[in-house]
Amino acid sequence: MQNVNRAISWYSKNYPDRLAIADDVTAVSYSELSKSISYYEEVLSNEGISSKSKVIVIMNNCIQFIQVTLAICNIGATPIYINTQLSNLDIQDICTESNPRAIICESNIKNYKFINENIGSLFKIITIDKNINHNEKNIKINASTDFSSNIVFYTSGSTGRPKGIVIDKCTFDLNERNKKIADSSTYLITRPVYFRAHFSSMCYLLQQGDFLIISKDTSPLNIIKLINKYNVTNIISAPVDLYSIIEEIEENNLIIFEKIHEIVSTGAILTETLKEKLKRNFSNSNLVNLYGLSEVGVISLSNVNEWSIKPKSIGKPAFFNKIQIISDKNEVLDCYKMGEIAVKSKFLMKEYYNNEKLNRDSFVDGYLKTGDIGYLDEDGFLYLVGRKDGNINVNGNHFQLSEIEELIRKHNKVKNIVGVSIRNEQAIDKPVIFIEIGYEDNIDKIELSKEIWEICHENLATYKIPDKIIVLEKFPINSAGKIDTVTLKKQIIM
Repeated sequence: MQNVNRAISWYSKNYPDRLAIADDVTAVSYSELSKSISYYEEVLSNEGISSKSKVIVIMNNCIQFIQVTLAICNIGATPIYINTQLSNLDIQDICTESNPRAIICESNIKNYKFINENIGSLFKIITIDKNINHNEKNIKINASTDFSSNIVFYTSGSTGRPKGIVIDKCTFDLNERNKKIADSSTYLITRPVYFRAHFSSMCYLLQQGDFLIISKDTSPLNIIKLINKYNVTNIISAPVDLYSIIEEIEENNLIIFEKIHEIVSTGAILTETLKEKLKRNFSNSNLVNLYGLSEVGVISLSNVNEWSIKPKSIGKPAFFNKIQIISDKNEVLDCYKMGEIAVKSKFLMKEYYNNEKLNRDSFVDGYLKTGDIGYLDEDGFLYLVGRKDGNINVNGNHFQLSEIEELIRKHNKVKNIVGVSIRNEQAIDKPVIFIEIGYEDNIDKIELSKEIWEICHENLATYKIPDKIIVLEKFPINSAGKIDTVTLKKQIIM
């Protein structure tokens, strides 16, 4: 993080009026950003935050999130980022486990009342809500002295209890190079910056002197408004947001800023339907789908030119990664042999936070076992088949839920699909399929279910036929932009 703050300081002196960051409400220049970082350094130091402190941050996308983050790192403290959508119990467990010097949050997050009433008696609560008037006082910009500590990100917990990911601060520093003198590019990030992928983008863009917009309101109309207001040139988003934007554009014939150079999709793999919609609506833009994990960052990427050449691939591994496909016995497998994807990278996390067992189980010869099942072809392209925990055992018959998903996905009325495994009272695993259709009036859920049942009976082995098929208008989405399978499972009555 040292180079991030150095770059901000450099731009504040040489291009003070260049816009640095904006949210749904306001925008600040590099000069204002630099002053606000120093302001928060003073505020936090007065609250007893030092280079030996751990500080939990629970904030949504806003300018203050970035200002506070950079101040914490300037002090040399260890920030611990918590997903604002986690349950009260998860937050309480993380706070107890981490034993922070303070908890920094906003009063408008959903957990604020619980935090104040149940955690406030144990830890110092620092509430940050208002923008700073930088003209109130002349703030001295302090040189940072300690960047040796780590950063901890807690995952969304979509498949279980949230896990802490420990990342070295140096991971977010670009190699120092000539600063960007020409006009900056304008980036919009629609998903929370407390996720490692978008946090990384924030750090890299500020080092390049770019203009970054972060949005808390992910409604398609608000995103389109921000794109047009700031003449956005690059979008970093999740498939769920991209789909909503395109639907809004197509249904209402909206005009969107024409000079979008690149759209990068993160968080989940693009469906074929969404790829076609992106190509149709953003024909002049470079379209990129990233596959990655919080633990390692970007693993592979595929661009629009590769989608037709290798339509089912998730791209080639990024140049800074090494990928192996390994068996259950940790043996390296050949091309086209399906196994667990394992990754070695310069951006790999240091460890899971306070979880020795998970650390022992997750690494083999310096490679992180991702839990994803896939294979490599002879050209080095990576293919994702499903999750290792997506393997289902029905009375001794093993198969991947993705086999059912791929079959049903071909139906033209299926917008999205996800399969889950449920164990019934007889301790037998059963596949359950959820189908998303959108809000189209002409789709009869009962008739569609009958059609899907017929397809399954005609094409699947008896033991692979779903126990239930549940048709929904819209899937629940977590703040990472991924389908919330935990919430879906709660809808199943066995």
